[in-house]
Amino acid sequence: MQSRGAMFGVCNSAIRFHSSRIAKKMNLKSIDVYNDIINNILLGIQLLPTGVWAIGTAQENKCGYIFAG
Repeated sequence: MQSRGAMFGVCNSAIRFHSSRIAKKMNLKSIDVYNDIINNILLGIQLLPTGVWAIGTAQENKCGYIFAG
């Protein structure tokens, strides 16, 4: 889909929230889990401040389809 122009982004706020939960369950430091997730985002996928910000910005730029799930 990326080769046909689809753009993908991940929510930094969600990553922070979930990395903290994962760290707690695994008895790890949340910053280590966060960094591991960030360092393994697939090529071409953008880290965005928040999903809400991303959707609003995409709509302002006439994005034709948005899936937030």
